Amino acid sequence: MFILRLIGNKSTAALAIGSIFGLLLPNIQSTAQSALPILIFVFTVASFLKVDAAAFTGIRNQPLLIGLLLGWCLFVVPLAVRGGLMWSYLPDALQQAVMIWAVSPPMAAAIVFAMFLKLDVALSVTASVAGMVLLPLTGSPILLALTGLSVDINPALLILRIGLFTGSAALLAMAIRKAVGKQTIQRHSQEISGIVVTILVIYATSLISSVRDYIFAHPWQALGFVSLAAVLNAVIQILTAIVFWRAGPMFATTAALLTGNKNMSVIYANLGGANSPEITLFFAAIHVPIYAFPWFFQGVYHGAVSGWHRTRQTASKWAPGERQHRPGLQQGR
Repeated sequence: MFILRLIGNKSTAALAIGSIFGLLLPNIQSTAQSALPILIFVFTVASFLKVDAAAFTGIRNQPLLIGLLLGWCLFVVPLAVRGGLMWSYLPDALQQAVMIWAVSPPMAAAIVFAMFLKLDVALSVTASVAGMVLLPLTGSPILLALTGLSVDINPALLILRIGLFTGSAALLAMAIRKAVGKQTIQRHSQEISGIVVTILVIYATSLISSVRDYIFAHPWQALGFVSLAAVLNAVIQILTAIVFWRAGPMFATTAALLTGNKNMSVIYANLGGANSPEITLFFAAIHVPIYAFPWFFQGVYHGAVSGWHRTRQTASKWAPGERQHRPGLQQGR
């Protein structure tokens, strides 16, 4: 329990450092992959345990903003990325990999990062689940139109799988919360975070281990892919924050996190013969900034939100209606 508490207390650092072990632990892929479905379900249940149902109250009042965020993430970003690629000299296979990333929805792990960074968790849950449901209707057609890459995803089957998986995890989390009580969950919050982080590290280790030999054989190519993934992630996050800043820094910062951290796994799993070593390597490369940025830039995320709160508090303090409370001023002067 102490180890889990320690990992949970240093969650962002544990994610970044732990994922490096994918390069150091050979032959872990086959061991971890057999357990991944169960581990991911446990991860989802543990994540829902940390989500307070009351947090979703404000989401019901933001349907237009959420719709705009999904439209930005699933339509505008792919078109913008495609436009940028037209001016690049990247190989065709790498351009396809980048476009697969661009059309993908926010990844579920962004929910956990939002928790650790004290962002809007309810928005993260809503956008990631809705984005995954919309993926067959947006990702596949856009990818085909812009790159000619055909991905056969059954919309009904995917929605059914998402509903069963997410719904059963949410129901189990509700049952656990009701059985042990809210206070017990809060008391063991760090241990739950430790479980979540440990599973994410196992996933990253398994993923990186799958391309370990290729990375060692092509180190400069791997470094280039990681650099490209980091630049794309950072640029999209910055642009998203600027676009949605008027909706409030909390919404804008959370939207940036969601849009920059995309889930390629569904499309990647359905590529079949269209897959290539470049796409596989880029799929692994995108997880480096996903795991590293929350640790390296947590001060930026915190500063964006807390700075806005301080500004609002100051503005409220010096509001015209409260002029009489200003230090050094007396009523009637």
